[in-house]
Amino acid sequence: VFLTMALLTLQTNAFMSKFKDMYVTDFHITKCYPNETGAIAVEDVEINIGPNMKVHVSGTLIASRDLASPIKTEVVVKKSTWFGWFGVGCVDNVGSCNFEDLCEFGYQPAEGCPPDFKEYNVPCRCPLK
Repeated sequence: VFLTMALLTLQTNAFMSKFKDMYVTDFHITKCYPNETGAIAVEDVEINIGPNMKVHVSGTLIASRDLASPIKTEVVVKKSTWFGWFGVGCVDNVGSCNFEDLCEFGYQPAEGCPPDFKEYNVPCRCPLK
């Protein structure tokens, strides 16, 4: 199953508005278990912080099988300093966070999927097929 994410726009909350001068200088995606074949591969990801502190994420998600709830995910964010790399804590689901089920963040069935998702046949809620 190949899914192409056209453009996922996440509206950040008040927490992010504190970081008006924030920018991403480097971005890496690594597998938690490099020697294992996972159900998901992520490629060509770009992150941009636009006007009004909206975070735009684009890229390609390749799923080797259908994915249903719960989809457990760990996100690790680190900041480079003069003293080395330090982990960034999780505040309001931003930063280094563990998510028990990513499906909680999808669009509800009553909402319908955004036009970009429909145009590129990208699911906006679980299960991901």
